[in-house]
Amino acid sequence: MRKCTPKSLYNKAVFYLSRYASSSENLRAILEKKVFKAQQEGQDVSFEEASVWIEDILKRMTELGYLDDERYSASKVRTLLESGKSVRTIKMKLKQKGLSEEQIEEALHSHEEESGAPNDETDLKNALRLVRKKRIGFMRPEEERSSFYQKDMAALGRAGFSFETAQKALAGEDDS
Repeated sequence: MRKCTPKSLYNKAVFYLSRYASSSENLRAILEKKVFKAQQEGQDVSFEEASVWIEDILKRMTELGYLDDERYSASKVRTLLESGKSVRTIKMKLKQKGLSEEQIEEALHSHEEESGAPNDETDLKNALRLVRKKRIGFMRPEEERSSFYQKDMAALGRAGFSFETAQKALAGEDDS
Protein backbone atom coordinates (compact mmCIF):
# COMPACT_ATOMS: atom_id res chain seq x y z
CA MET A 1 0.00 0.00 0.00
CA ARG A 2 1.16 3.52 -0.76
CA LYS A 3 2.28 5.74 2.05
CA CYS A 4 -0.59 7.41 3.88
CA THR A 5 -0.13 11.16 3.49
CA PRO A 6 -2.50 14.14 3.33
CA LYS A 7 -2.11 14.08 -0.46
CA SER A 8 -2.96 10.37 -0.74
CA LEU A 9 -6.02 10.82 1.50
CA TYR A 10 -7.13 13.81 -0.56
CA ASN A 11 -6.72 11.80 -3.77
CA LYS A 12 -8.69 8.92 -2.24
CA ALA A 13 -11.50 11.34 -1.34
CA VAL A 14 -11.59 12.90 -4.81
CA PHE A 15 -11.54 9.49 -6.48
CA TYR A 16 -14.34 8.18 -4.25
CA LEU A 17 -16.50 11.27 -4.72
CA SER A 18 -15.99 11.17 -8.48
CA ARG A 19 -17.60 7.73 -8.49
CA TYR A 20 -20.16 7.89 -5.66
CA ALA A 21 -22.27 10.42 -3.84
CA SER A 22 -21.50 10.37 -0.13
CA SER A 23 -22.29 11.94 3.19
CA SER A 24 -19.55 13.61 5.21
CA GLU A 25 -19.59 10.90 7.86
CA ASN A 26 -19.42 8.14 5.27
CA LEU A 27 -16.40 9.75 3.60
CA ARG A 28 -14.79 10.25 7.01
CA ALA A 29 -15.22 6.53 7.73
CA ILE A 30 -13.67 5.59 4.38
CA LEU A 31 -10.64 7.81 4.97
CA GLU A 32 -10.25 6.57 8.55
CA LYS A 33 -10.31 3.01 7.24
CA LYS A 34 -7.45 3.88 4.87
CA VAL A 35 -5.45 5.29 7.81
CA PHE A 36 -6.20 2.20 9.89
CA LYS A 37 -5.01 -0.10 7.09
CA ALA A 38 -1.81 1.95 6.79
CA GLN A 39 -1.23 1.55 10.53
CA GLN A 40 -1.85 -2.20 10.26
CA GLU A 41 0.82 -2.39 7.56
CA GLY A 42 3.31 -0.73 9.87
CA GLN A 43 3.29 2.80 8.52
CA ASP A 44 4.09 5.45 11.10
CA VAL A 45 0.87 7.47 10.95
CA SER A 46 -0.71 8.73 14.15
CA PHE A 47 -4.47 8.69 14.19
CA GLU A 48 -4.59 12.16 15.80
CA GLU A 49 -2.53 13.64 12.99
CA ALA A 50 -4.59 11.82 10.37
CA SER A 51 -7.81 13.09 11.98
CA VAL A 52 -6.66 16.64 11.38
CA TRP A 53 -5.89 15.79 7.74
CA ILE A 54 -9.30 14.18 7.33
CA GLU A 55 -11.11 17.19 8.81
CA ASP A 56 -9.24 19.49 6.43
CA ILE A 57 -10.14 17.25 3.48
CA LEU A 58 -13.82 17.15 4.49
CA LYS A 59 -13.87 20.93 4.86
CA ARG A 60 -12.24 21.35 1.45
CA MET A 61 -14.64 18.92 -0.24
CA THR A 62 -17.60 20.76 1.28
CA GLU A 63 -16.23 24.12 0.10
CA LEU A 64 -15.80 22.75 -3.41
CA GLY A 65 -19.37 21.45 -3.37
CA TYR A 66 -18.41 17.79 -3.67
CA LEU A 67 -19.92 17.04 -0.25
CA ASP A 68 -23.37 18.28 0.65
CA ASP A 69 -25.26 16.23 3.22
CA GLU A 70 -28.61 17.93 2.52
CA ARG A 71 -28.37 17.29 -1.22
CA TYR A 72 -27.18 13.73 -0.58
CA SER A 73 -30.03 12.94 1.83
CA ALA A 74 -32.66 14.42 -0.50
CA SER A 75 -31.29 12.44 -3.42
CA LYS A 76 -31.15 9.19 -1.43
CA VAL A 77 -34.70 9.65 -0.12
CA ARG A 78 -36.03 10.23 -3.63
CA THR A 79 -34.12 7.27 -5.09
CA LEU A 80 -35.04 4.84 -2.32
CA LEU A 81 -38.72 5.81 -2.31
CA GLU A 82 -38.88 5.43 -6.09
CA SER A 83 -37.31 1.99 -5.79
CA GLY A 84 -40.08 0.90 -3.43
CA LYS A 85 -38.36 1.06 -0.04
CA SER A 86 -40.31 1.81 3.12
CA VAL A 87 -39.80 5.05 5.05
CA ARG A 88 -38.47 3.03 7.99
CA THR A 89 -35.87 1.33 5.77
CA ILE A 90 -34.86 4.67 4.30
CA LYS A 91 -34.33 6.15 7.75
CA MET A 92 -32.16 3.19 8.72
CA LYS A 93 -30.05 3.36 5.55
CA LEU A 94 -29.45 7.11 5.91
CA LYS A 95 -28.57 6.71 9.58
CA GLN A 96 -25.99 4.09 8.56
CA LYS A 97 -24.46 6.65 6.22
CA GLY A 98 -23.93 8.99 9.15
CA LEU A 99 -26.74 11.47 8.63
CA SER A 100 -28.40 13.01 11.67
CA GLU A 101 -32.02 12.44 12.60
CA GLU A 102 -32.80 16.08 11.74
CA GLN A 103 -31.25 15.80 8.26
CA ILE A 104 -33.22 12.63 7.57
CA GLU A 105 -36.52 14.11 8.76
CA GLU A 106 -35.90 17.29 6.74
CA ALA A 107 -35.23 15.26 3.58
CA LEU A 108 -38.37 13.18 4.09
CA HIS A 109 -40.43 16.29 4.80
CA SER A 110 -39.15 18.10 1.71
CA HIS A 111 -39.87 15.04 -0.45
CA GLU A 112 -43.36 14.92 0.99
CA GLU A 113 -43.89 18.57 0.02
CA GLU A 114 -42.41 18.07 -3.47
CA SER A 115 -44.47 15.01 -4.31
CA GLY A 116 -47.65 16.31 -2.71
CA ALA A 117 -48.30 12.87 -1.22
CA PRO A 118 -47.80 12.10 2.46
CA ASN A 119 -45.11 9.53 3.21
CA ASP A 120 -47.81 7.20 4.59
CA GLU A 121 -49.47 7.07 1.16
CA THR A 122 -46.09 6.56 -0.48
CA ASP A 123 -45.38 3.76 1.98
CA LEU A 124 -48.67 2.06 1.08
CA LYS A 125 -47.97 2.40 -2.64
CA ASN A 126 -44.52 0.89 -2.15
CA ALA A 127 -45.97 -1.96 -0.07
CA LEU A 128 -48.53 -2.64 -2.80
CA ARG A 129 -45.72 -2.61 -5.35
CA LEU A 130 -43.86 -5.24 -3.30
CA VAL A 131 -47.03 -7.33 -2.94
CA ARG A 132 -47.53 -7.31 -6.70
CA LYS A 133 -43.86 -8.00 -7.42
CA LYS A 134 -43.70 -10.98 -5.05
CA ARG A 135 -47.25 -12.06 -5.94
CA ILE A 136 -48.28 -12.33 -2.31
CA GLY A 137 -51.42 -11.29 -0.43
CA PHE A 138 -54.35 -10.48 -2.72
CA MET A 139 -52.24 -11.57 -5.71
CA ARG A 140 -52.26 -15.19 -4.50
CA PRO A 141 -55.07 -17.55 -5.47
CA GLU A 142 -58.01 -17.18 -3.06
CA GLU A 143 -57.58 -20.63 -1.51
CA GLU A 144 -53.89 -20.00 -0.58
CA ARG A 145 -54.24 -16.56 1.02
CA SER A 146 -55.11 -17.58 4.55
CA SER A 147 -52.41 -20.24 4.81
CA PHE A 148 -49.71 -17.81 3.63
CA TYR A 149 -50.96 -14.73 5.52
CA GLN A 150 -48.35 -14.85 8.32
CA LYS A 151 -45.53 -15.49 5.86
CA ASP A 152 -46.67 -12.57 3.69
CA MET A 153 -46.95 -10.28 6.73
CA ALA A 154 -43.42 -11.27 7.74
CA ALA A 155 -42.10 -10.46 4.27
CA LEU A 156 -43.58 -6.96 4.44
CA GLY A 157 -42.36 -6.52 8.02
CA ARG A 158 -38.80 -7.40 6.99
CA ALA A 159 -39.10 -4.85 4.21
CA GLY A 160 -39.78 -2.23 6.90
CA PHE A 161 -43.49 -1.63 6.47
CA SER A 162 -45.71 -1.06 9.50
CA PHE A 163 -48.29 -3.61 10.61
CA GLU A 164 -51.21 -1.46 9.40
CA THR A 165 -49.59 -0.75 6.05
CA ALA A 166 -48.82 -4.45 5.57
CA GLN A 167 -52.43 -5.39 6.36
CA LYS A 168 -53.79 -2.88 3.84
CA ALA A 169 -51.32 -3.93 1.17
CA LEU A 170 -52.07 -7.64 1.56
CA ALA A 171 -55.79 -6.89 1.31
CA GLY A 172 -55.19 -4.84 -1.82
CA GLU A 173 -56.53 -1.62 -0.31
CA ASP A 174 -55.46 1.45 -2.22
CA ASP A 175 -56.14 4.94 -0.83
CA SER A 176 -55.99 6.60 -4.25
